[in-house]
Amino acid sequence: METSPKTWRYLEEDGVSASAGLAADEFLMSTRGPVLRLYTYRSHCALVGKFQNVAAEIDLAFCRETGIAVNRRPTGGGAILMGEQQLGVALIHSSRVAGVPEHPKEIFGRYGKGILAGLQRLGVHASIEAKNDIRVEGRKIAGLGVCRNEEGTFLFHTSLLVDLDIDLMLQVLKISAEKLADKLRARAADNLTTVCRQLGRSVEVAQVRDAIRLGFAATEEMQLEPRGLCREELEGIRTLEREKYQQDSWIFRHLPTPDAIGTSLRKTPAGLLRLYLSLAGERIKDVTITGDFMADESAVLALEKALARQPVHEGAIAAVVSPHVEALGGLHTEDLVGAILDAVAEAHKMSSRAGPYGCFVDVK
Repeated sequence: METSPKTWRYLEEDGVSASAGLAADEFLMSTRGPVLRLYTYRSHCALVGKFQNVAAEIDLAFCRETGIAVNRRPTGGGAILMGEQQLGVALIHSSRVAGVPEHPKEIFGRYGKGILAGLQRLGVHASIEAKNDIRVEGRKIAGLGVCRNEEGTFLFHTSLLVDLDIDLMLQVLKISAEKLADKLRARAADNLTTVCRQLGRSVEVAQVRDAIRLGFAATEEMQLEPRGLCREELEGIRTLEREKYQQDSWIFRHLPTPDAIGTSLRKTPAGLLRLYLSLAGERIKDVTITGDFMADESAVLALEKALARQPVHEGAIAAVVSPHVEALGGLHTEDLVGAILDAVAEAHKMSSRAGPYGCFVDVK
């Protein structure tokens, strides 16, 4: 195994577009790490997790009307609103380096410490809770995500709330107008917090970024060397942006097929699970598995393929699902089978129900 270097590459950017920001994060996985990138997006953009369905999570009509960009992260997790007051954190490293973790839970625990240390410098006392949350006094202030390529290089993603327009977030997430009430705003405010809220004053993003940078340097016991993107890297990022992150085939992937008539939504210990399912008689014609759980895309696709043409009986579905669960990031057989049967029931009733969900708000 390689030995982890004591000097990491460091990048700062502000006001990047949704497509360019995501393309840069993914492209940096092809360079020699480790890399720490701290940046902000233009205000505003709505980003969904890798396995989410855009149309179910985001009010696309509102985003079009207000000029809010919509895109999809390469990492898992829920829908988020990003802009000038939210700090994006991208850490690229390789699990093939000695001492570097491989499992998502271990990656979150290891590199989440850098964020905790940075917040501590600001006077904000946070902890890692649930599967991938950083919380302060029970309120979420950051969400963690990760993805990994075949070479063992991973991208650790964080969205840290320096400040947030809660009303705008609730409009961007797909929440029906009748639910946009004081009660919902109160629930969202109670579920999340920001650096500004915790300190009781306005805080510049630059100050927070400096604290997070120093937090990572301290917890990883390394030096950060500022090194901008070279011409070849910029060209590679622009190519990836053009060929992937500006394409509807990526942004709107996992849309249900036109004859998909059953959906289900289920909370699991591994995250939110949302299914789209169509039937041919009493057999599954097609199923799409989405949500904010953490799993390799190949494992999800393999299960979707295995479920096609299966009879809609609990025992048969369980027999197909069970061999796949180990690779699905903590999802359990009973949760998957239950979600499938719920979608089958919806298909039989020729109706669809989909609830709103985002990284920083959960409406029941």
